[in-house]
Amino acid sequence: MLLHCFMVENGIWQCSDVVVGTSLLSMYSECGSLCDAHKMFHSLSRKNVISWTSLLSAYVKHGKFTDALALFCEMNEIYNDSNLITFSTILDASANLKSYASGDLVYSMIIENELQLDVLLKTSFISMYGKCGRLEDANHIFASVRQKNLVLFTAMIGAYGQFNLSKEALSIFMQMCQEGVCPDKYAFSSILDAAKYLSFTDGRLLHSLVVEDCIDSDPCLGITLLNMYHHCGTLDDVISIFHGFPTHNIVSFNAMLAIYSEHEQGNAAFELFQRIQYEGFSADYVTFISILDACAGFIDLVQARSLHVNLIESKINSDVKQKTALLNMYSKCGDFEGAKDIFESLPAKDLAAWNAMITAFSDHGRGKEALELFKRMQTEDVNPNEITFAAVLAACSRAGLTKVAREYFDNMPKLYGIKATVEHYACMVDAYGRAGLLSEAESLLRRMPNHPNPVAWLALLSACKAHCDVKMAKLAAERIFELDPRHMGARLMLSNIYAIAGMWDDAADVISEIS
Repeated sequence: MLLHCFMVENGIWQCSDVVVGTSLLSMYSECGSLCDAHKMFHSLSRKNVISWTSLLSAYVKHGKFTDALALFCEMNEIYNDSNLITFSTILDASANLKSYASGDLVYSMIIENELQLDVLLKTSFISMYGKCGRLEDANHIFASVRQKNLVLFTAMIGAYGQFNLSKEALSIFMQMCQEGVCPDKYAFSSILDAAKYLSFTDGRLLHSLVVEDCIDSDPCLGITLLNMYHHCGTLDDVISIFHGFPTHNIVSFNAMLAIYSEHEQGNAAFELFQRIQYEGFSADYVTFISILDACAGFIDLVQARSLHVNLIESKINSDVKQKTALLNMYSKCGDFEGAKDIFESLPAKDLAAWNAMITAFSDHGRGKEALELFKRMQTEDVNPNEITFAAVLAACSRAGLTKVAREYFDNMPKLYGIKATVEHYACMVDAYGRAGLLSEAESLLRRMPNHPNPVAWLALLSACKAHCDVKMAKLAAERIFELDPRHMGARLMLSNIYAIAGMWDDAADVISEIS
């Protein structure tokens, strides 16, 4: 702003000077002031393709993609001139909006103006079509380029990766290597991110190609490698990679905490959090979200309270998401009253907070209070979702309210537009099972719109164990084995049911099948 004022006061810039004006426009955009960039543009008495494109770039840089499309249309009505950089910029906006229609419009304009598609523009088209899910179009443009460069290969890998087409992404990566194009850290990051659904062998192959210098110079690449092994390897592989990092920062620690959380390794997560503190790193918002989720139900109450103290001492402004994670941790660690106090202290409760508290009531054997809370939630105009009803049905089941559970189950699609999931069916089977209504449970599973998966039938098998119903147990086990012949949990449970019924030979036969 001072520079701008100096130029005006000293007669260095006038509104007719489009070159200097466009430079000032770009300066304001780079400094984060889109408003001043916009004012600068409209103060220009003359505008050219560069000034229009500069404002387009400013809109895209600041995430104003819809405004960028509107400006592009205005530009073509008033100025009717674009260059390849203009088109590349608007394709970036189209990609972020997943608007292939505007991308197609750009393509037709290029043809009309008899412009040549250079590699940069073709790369933009590949990225745009990739984000819009039009992979055939992206691949068609990719194949049309004879001399492919690193950026083009990386864009095509990214296009496949967005749709978890790991094999196709790997094929493009190998083609790149075969054509003598050396991958950089961006290409490695793109293929590692796309490799989530590769086999462990292919994952190791990629790892062997990632040069150590890349990981040393870019910690984010190491984190992408962690996530790849998280999906195609084992937790031990991930831990080995993590400990092999030459250095750590809070981002790499957060990534490992999140992986521990997903694998329900609360104790390991707590130890890692202690290491973060010991090594002098400052835990951030993401750290606390991950550690609170990871430790729920896996650490004792003293440790849980120590995490709460650490959160308070960090002076991080806790939002409803973080406090919901705290609520859930206290509930899972046995402190129901602590969880309830946190919930009631929330000035604004979102759906996740209501769901967590309903679940807490249910988990602590307070089914009727869970239903009262559900009613209170509705009076506060918070609409339930699938997770809410899973918690409500579980509460009904544990409270012995089978009839009420059935009413909620039937009303889900009618009153709330929510289609029952496998988890909802499993909750209903559990409710029927606790009431000894095994035939009703089996009948419900047979009427399930999609074929029941082992989870729902396992709930019935568990109910059969509680009521020692061998006949129904055999039927449920048969259904499970049809879906998953190697289901270890079902075989062990069936063996136990036979043993309880005194059918020792049958129990031994099931155990021998496991062997």
